[in-house]
Amino acid sequence: MTINGKQRGFRMDDLLAVASRFGIKKARDTVAEIDATVRDWPTFAGKAEVKPAMIDEIGKSHRLGLVT
Repeated sequence: MTINGKQRGFRMDDLLAVASRFGIKKARDTVAEIDATVRDWPTFAGKAEVKPAMIDEIGKSHRLGLVT
């Protein structure tokens, strides 16, 4: 995935630049909501009976920390 020309090291500024380019309003709020949901991945996965090892493996790929 490429965001604002980057494949790694995305920052909130990168997401907001793309959102602005596409006329997306309330981008910061949307990113915060998505971040909160993704952080709750283990709960959702557990309810869906995903195996713990798979929950951990998938969780490692989540890019969190853009919201401060």
